[in-house]
Amino acid sequence: MASLSGSRRAAGKLDPPLLLALDEARQIVRVPLEVWLADSAGKGITIVAVAHGLGQLREGWGADGAATIWDTTNKIIMPGVTDSDCLEAVSGVCGTVAATEGERRVQVPAVPPAFVRRLPRRRALILEGDLAPVVVKVRPAWARLVARLRLQAAPPDLDVALDAAAWDTEIPAPGWATSTPGLTGVLAGPAAAPGGLPGHQDGEGTTA
Repeated sequence: MASLSGSRRAAGKLDPPLLLALDEARQIVRVPLEVWLADSAGKGITIVAVAHGLGQLREGWGADGAATIWDTTNKIIMPGVTDSDCLEAVSGVCGTVAATEGERRVQVPAVPPAFVRRLPRRRALILEGDLAPVVVKVRPAWARLVARLRLQAAPPDLDVALDAAAWDTEIPAPGWATSTPGLTGVLAGPAAAPGGLPGHQDGEGTTA
């Protein structure tokens, strides 16, 4: 339905776009994920699907479906992966780099499977398109500074708002919106310049 609706718009896609966040995608109602991922990006639909390894993808969508899902997605690899097939697949996607072994130049995995398996806590390996793999630091939303500051802010006075709405009166503005900082010295004119400076008028109205 969303895909059809987007195709009827002038741009040929949804605006604003649609986000489908499918946590535990294998455990929820079976959806044709491999079909959706094939052309969802061009229709203004972003799909974020979470699965525990390639084995779970094969179990839910078969070998061909799992391959399609793997090939049509950017990947965020979180700590805790122990599936050897998944580790090898991630390492293979990352490619190889040149290294020196004695007097020889050899190609070694850019991201070895053991490195993926031992990702530290709150780190993630990002694989996006043709870009080089990168390890980033992740932080839960509730642990971010903005969220913590928001939790510390005083909640609005709901009783005042409800009473005002019931009697159709104006809700009083908070104190910080009505208080005016002191302006002493701000609006005062500049201090008198000492006599004898060019352009200065003395008490008799003459210019020195």
